[in-house]
Amino acid sequence: MAVRPVSLSLLLGLAAVLGGPPPAWADGHPLLVDARWLAGRRADSRVRIVDMVTEPEEYRKGHIPGAVYLNVNVDWTEHLRPDGTFKPLAALRTLYVARGITPDKTVVTYCQTQHRASHSYFVLRLLGYPHVVGYDRSWSEWGNREDLPIAR
Repeated sequence: MAVRPVSLSLLLGLAAVLGGPPPAWADGHPLLVDARWLAGRRADSRVRIVDMVTEPEEYRKGHIPGAVYLNVNVDWTEHLRPDGTFKPLAALRTLYVARGITPDKTVVTYCQTQHRASHSYFVLRLLGYPHVVGYDRSWSEWGNREDLPIAR
């Protein structure tokens, strides 16, 4: 199939023009994960799963087992100064470390469709966490699959 090598060549060429791939690519770490990857690692003590939902009730209705709950309405506000800019990095780091979300873990962010979780993904990368990944299909996939466990 000739399309695959051509696509790869274009991607590598673009990466070279832009200064190379992101460090996560070069280190062999994915930027996004799928249900199979997460199901195989959710009980791993080196992985921390972060559920970004809006209300405690949403979390209590069901989440990926082992996920840490972060309330989007509260925690995003905690990230910002009154003028809408991010608080100092040390203050942001404290918010995550207090919940057991530490740089030595592979941190997986998810929400319903990964759009809310992208905020924490960005902040964690800003803080220099080396292994942050997003669960692309998020709860919209996990919560609808009968073969995957749900914690309540």
